[in-house]
Amino acid sequence: VDCRNGSSFYANNVYLFRDSILTFDNSVLAKNSSLAQTAIVPEVSGVASATATFLFRNGSRAYVGNVNPDNINETNYHPLYMMFDDSDWIPSATDFTFAWSNSAKISIVATNGNLRLPVPDGKVWTMNQPVTGNGGLANTGAGTLAIGEGAAQYDGPTVAGEGATVDFGGHSANVRMAGAGTFANGTVTGGIALELDASGASVEVPTIASDLALSGTIRVSAGRTSETPLQEPYAAFDVLKYDGDAPDVASFRLRDTGVRNLGGEFAVDAVRKVVVCTPSMLGGVILVR
Repeated sequence: VDCRNGSSFYANNVYLFRDSILTFDNSVLAKNSSLAQTAIVPEVSGVASATATFLFRNGSRAYVGNVNPDNINETNYHPLYMMFDDSDWIPSATDFTFAWSNSAKISIVATNGNLRLPVPDGKVWTMNQPVTGNGGLANTGAGTLAIGEGAAQYDGPTVAGEGATVDFGGHSANVRMAGAGTFANGTVTGGIALELDASGASVEVPTIASDLALSGTIRVSAGRTSETPLQEPYAAFDVLKYDGDAPDVASFRLRDTGVRNLGGEFAVDAVRKVVVCTPSMLGGVILVR
């Protein structure tokens, strides 16, 4: 199956009996034109090494509420891959938990771009299934995305969009926070991924709730490369907002400036309740005449 250019694939259930690759490029998978949730039912118990791959990319939307892997009996094998590249998974209009009885047979992968979960306002979606890949995980709705212990195994950022909340359930997560939303209830040991505009100012910054702790070295990425370096004069920029007590900025380090030996001095603006970074050159300068 290859759906492209805004097309839609409607099915009450998607049954999989043999090797299957279903690609959705700027397209929709749903039960019907009302965008009700369909179900994926792998039936590969009698087929040695059969695999099924769903690839959603370029703004595609997967209205998939139930994935039933009960008929998958092969050991140490992942016959079902759900792969997302800047596309949405919309499992429900209410509370939902990503967890299955035979979950070891399912792989959720964020490839390059983000797996986007638009959690509805006032609802909670809980990701208990590990998410891997070099992309990230994003809550693009107005509700709460709860990330279970061990679920954040991807390399990209964890994004809370404006009005969204990401809740770590009291666990520790090595993630890079991004977006204009709120991060809560746990400990982050990774860092912050920022987007800076042409002048070097922050486009948006995350908020850390009073019940979120920062531990270890917090790496603040300016998101620049040697081809797009920060430009002099280096301007101070906001890093994050905080509720409750101010974080200890002594462990903050500036990275990805695009400029060799350019670091940052971090300070707390207690009036605005914001952490601010002022880029500065590291080390001394020796003049030879």
